[in-house]
Amino acid sequence: MEGFLQRRDLPSMCRKATKANDKELQLFSNFSASSTRWKGLTFNTSYSLEAPILSKIYSLFPTTYVIGPLHALIESITSSSVSTSLLAEDRSALNWLDAQPYRSVIYVSFDSLARLTQEELLEFWHGFVNSGHRFLWVVRPNLVAEGTTAVEMVGLEERVRLVAWVP
Repeated sequence: MEGFLQRRDLPSMCRKATKANDKELQLFSNFSASSTRWKGLTFNTSYSLEAPILSKIYSLFPTTYVIGPLHALIESITSSSVSTSLLAEDRSALNWLDAQPYRSVIYVSFDSLARLTQEELLEFWHGFVNSGHRFLWVVRPNLVAEGTTAVEMVGLEERVRLVAWVP
């Protein structure tokens, strides 16, 4: 896929590599090189979410299937009570939203699959805070791979709302 994928499109283990002979980068490179022998590709996404890149992938791999986005936490296909919610919804976020000026809040959520490092969390935090905009950010308990999700909220309560999960 050389020519239309950029470094930022690669998994984090490849982006963090500092040398061409990095073990993880070589593993990913070998894995990718063998893809021309595969009978097909399956992605956890939908065409409506990623049409431009999928069109390019289809041109190289006509037997590409998009089957998502799949919810990672469905307990069992045979379960009689399947929940699509990770955590209890924080309905107080709706009251906070209703108290904000119309169309003034940015909603931030990394869904239920993404994981951030402590450094990435703080980088996003400072970017959102420094933007001066109001924002509602879903910071679920396992968002940060290692470390804490604690951030400094002093003086930001009027324009920032952090919740574990929203309806």
